[in-house]
Amino acid sequence: MRFLIATIWMWATAMTVVSADPVVPALAANPFEHPAWLGDATEVAEPSAPSQRVRLDLRATIVGKRPLANVGGRIVTLGDEVEGGYQLVAISEGAAEFSDGDEIIRVTVLGDDQEDNND
Repeated sequence: MRFLIATIWMWATAMTVVSADPVVPALAANPFEHPAWLGDATEVAEPSAPSQRVRLDLRATIVGKRPLANVGGRIVTLGDEVEGGYQLVAISEGAAEFSDGDEIIRVTVLGDDQEDNND
């Protein structure tokens, strides 16, 4: 009797493993996209000539309740100061805005095919 129960249990277990769905479910949304509830970015002032500014190396951005940006390998949040005396004032998907008190510049994440990311 124990042999019969053991055989049935092994058969049922093997059938469960064989019938398991091998497909991994896809994410419902891209976790790195800009959340709709944050709204659109505001308009920014025209930047000065590129030769008069520090080149900011924006490597990545994360948006959400506590947005973060990677600037030159340093993780910063809104209000933090970065090189050249610029303060981080806005973070959006793939871009960040910095202010030196007089102007606001928008910097995008530098991709493989881009040479300059400071607008």
